[in-house]
Amino acid sequence: MGHKPVSINGFVATSHLPSQLSPSQHSPSQQKTTTMTLITMTITALNRCTRLPNTRVLCCIAMFVAYAFSPTTLFAQSEEQLSYKIGETDLYPSVRLEFVQNSNAFLTEADPTESTGFVISPELNWVADRRLLTLRGNYVGDYATTSESELDYADHQFSADVAAELTARKRVNGKFSLDFGHQPLGTNLTRGLDNTGAEAVTYLDTQLSGEYIYGAENARGNITAGALIRSYSYNNRSDLTSNAGYLQFRPFGIFSLRISPDTRALAELRFDQFSFEGNRSDRTDTSLLGGFSFTPTGKFGGSLKIGATLSNYSGGDDESTLISEIDLNYEPTTFSRITLNLDREIDNESANPTSADSLSVIRDAASLVWRHEWSSRVFHVARLTVRNLSRACPDSDTSTTGVGYEMNVKVRRWLTVGASANTTRRTSSDCANAVDEPDLDYERQIIGVHLKATL
Repeated sequence: MGHKPVSINGFVATSHLPSQLSPSQHSPSQQKTTTMTLITMTITALNRCTRLPNTRVLCCIAMFVAYAFSPTTLFAQSEEQLSYKIGETDLYPSVRLEFVQNSNAFLTEADPTESTGFVISPELNWVADRRLLTLRGNYVGDYATTSESELDYADHQFSADVAAELTARKRVNGKFSLDFGHQPLGTNLTRGLDNTGAEAVTYLDTQLSGEYIYGAENARGNITAGALIRSYSYNNRSDLTSNAGYLQFRPFGIFSLRISPDTRALAELRFDQFSFEGNRSDRTDTSLLGGFSFTPTGKFGGSLKIGATLSNYSGGDDESTLISEIDLNYEPTTFSRITLNLDREIDNESANPTSADSLSVIRDAASLVWRHEWSSRVFHVARLTVRNLSRACPDSDTSTTGVGYEMNVKVRRWLTVGASANTTRRTSSDCANAVDEPDLDYERQIIGVHLKATL
């Protein structure tokens, strides 16, 4: 039997695997070839599909799913993800393609604009583990092309980290990251604006951190000393971003004390120096936090820290802020996991640099995620998020709530297909002396179908 061509709105592809082989006869190298063939077809056809009317786009997706389930791509595989061997290191690639429909592209209350589009998200994870030395590298990309060109974006995240055990009592960790991202229209600096035809704010977030830990992992007491350097700059929209970029330097120290086999008490002291492009909002923060960390030896794990920050502004009065960093997870069974995150901090990316009063924004963020495996092939992810931004008058406070659900089916170890839906609502509370405050309320629904391929 010959190869069977697949036609997708004028794009013809042919499977390159021998159709005469039975599913069990495919070697690991052929399994990798199948995945890479699917990825190549996805990227090539994406360029064609996004220029098609919506009905033909849906047909395009259906053809891809048909190809993914074709006999030449379905064969028995092991449960573990395969990797490319690079010397004695491992490279784990993956790619996710999603078609989404957005009911409110520009986050407006009246006359919402609908949009459709594709999002392709490639990811590379590189790991080199030598017992006492571990090196990791990561790349995550997000490329979107939609029916509304203002919503197109290309985001990139690069990171590299190292963990070394010098002796049984001495360890060092380091991390470097680059984030080329964007702020979705209608959020942060573009909230409440008429964003039709506007350009999204893009930024570059660069971070370098390192820490030295003294004390064995299971010792009664451990001491950590480290530092963080961060540069956050904007690449466009000078009408909104002037004086908003900043440089941060944070030295910190942590003391932990083991109080039970799986629990440690924590005390952390931080000093932050923020230098903004506009000197008016420069500030120095002193933060003290206390809490606990829980080793995931049983069903419960994570960490909990609560404290306070005293901020000294170069252009305003001193302020004190209650802060928290809570990251907990619970596993009632081996196939179910619940994660809770609660964070309260000063938001440096949402403050209005032109406002004489709103020097800082307090962000309260909470998320509850439940991942459950119904079988070895079917799992879901349910999510509830809340994000509150508290500003000084005359700027309005906002509260954003989101609910999402995603169902996935693992048709093969290397291929997952699924569908998702989420709804988001933002409400605002005006100040008593607000003048011409923009309407910030909105509701939005997003539905999508996706597939993800790995090796």
